[in-house]
Amino acid sequence: MEKCARKKLAYSSIREKALWIDKFVDLYRASCKRKTFPRKIVRDLLKLIFPESKHLGGGAFKQSYYVSAPRRDLVLKVGRARDIERDMMTYMRLPASIRNRVFAKIYWCTSYTMLQKFGVRGRVPVSVIRRLKRLGTKYGVGDLSPRNIMKFGKSYKIVDAFPVTPRRVEKRASWRLRS
Repeated sequence: MEKCARKKLAYSSIREKALWIDKFVDLYRASCKRKTFPRKIVRDLLKLIFPESKHLGGGAFKQSYYVSAPRRDLVLKVGRARDIERDMMTYMRLPASIRNRVFAKIYWCTSYTMLQKFGVRGRVPVSVIRRLKRLGTKYGVGDLSPRNIMKFGKSYKIVDAFPVTPRRVEKRASWRLRS
């Protein structure tokens, strides 16, 4: 059940392991008759599959794991299918011309996992936050706080966001009388 797969896949060895995780989660949920996502079981499974991985933390929806590849450092995000799909939908809302300049590149996603470029956490300038919030308002991307923005080389990019309805910029009527 891959909803957001690309034709040419980067990091296919990591992807094969991620597909194995998806199958395991489906089997585990079916056999235990569970509706919730088994976070602790997946955490232990990731230690076996990716021994060099490191847990970076997580929020209410997803857990992030540092995964090393020969060319660059990556983040494997693990969570419920709807949360992974929501992140991909947020990423795809941005126009292709600016998508990877503003949002950390997402290489691929499976049902329960997503592979994303890894950035360095640091102090985010206020001007960058304002610029990204303006873009977020325009394209329907929300939750752009400093904890969701990381540094990639010399630029800052969004690593996690939430889809919101885009706001229309309404012009004030110039004919109204001011009191």
